[in-house]
Amino acid sequence: MRVGGHVSAAGGLVKSLQRGADIGADVVQFFISNPRSWAFRTPSAADAIAFRAELETRGTLAVVHASYLINLASPDEEIRRKSVDLLLDTMRSASLTGVPYVVLHTGSHRGEGMERLAGELIDSISAAAEACEGEVKLLLENTAGSGGTIGATLQELAWLMHEVGKRAAIGVCIDSQHLFAAGYDFSTPSLAIDLVKDIVNTIGSPEVAHLNDSKVPLGKGTDRHANLGEGLIGLTGLRNLMSQDVFRDTNVILEVPGSGDGPRLADVQLARNEVLVDHLR
Repeated sequence: MRVGGHVSAAGGLVKSLQRGADIGADVVQFFISNPRSWAFRTPSAADAIAFRAELETRGTLAVVHASYLINLASPDEEIRRKSVDLLLDTMRSASLTGVPYVVLHTGSHRGEGMERLAGELIDSISAAAEACEGEVKLLLENTAGSGGTIGATLQELAWLMHEVGKRAAIGVCIDSQHLFAAGYDFSTPSLAIDLVKDIVNTIGSPEVAHLNDSKVPLGKGTDRHANLGEGLIGLTGLRNLMSQDVFRDTNVILEVPGSGDGPRLADVQLARNEVLVDHLR
């Protein structure tokens, strides 16, 4: 099991690895281009070579999170087109820099129902998954559920993975806060065991997990992360979930606010010592 956090890549991709080292991370996640802009900046060949070399030297695993602007289920055709282009650029840049995973929020149907654009959605995800198959794996992340977001239920994720899987390999990223906000209860060991059985039976083993506490109560449906132990899941609930065997070989990434700038060394240490300790002994 690798443990780390989402870090900034401001100033160059190599700096994300130093920021990861500063918080004691052996896996880092970052945005490979400005997540607030449709304009994509592909890393230069020199930057890619330097980043690959630094990855090898440090022995760090890197994960790219696709831009939040991407909405492959948008009723707006232009937004869908721009989303596909942005995701393809992200996948190709991940391949260029030696990053094996891209995590994706699939998007929202904006209340119009997923069925209306199901074909376009599957085609878009499949095109991205096929683009760098064998080099970069696209991971679909579960969502909290509000605003028509797709992937709030395990069944929805399973359907997407099955349909896309007919054309290309695809995986999943499980977010603890999103699970909780979507109504999945793991407050007791028995509930966590039952939930993990459902996860394994529907979508399989997650290759990446986002470890976050929640600012909102169970089933609220909103995406609001809290520092570990400072939210409504709590350390006990998080440990109930993450101590299950399915997560033993998962790459665990904190997406917590810290003091306002993201995960701190203390947050990563807390994750190792109080939440993931059963796998790290």
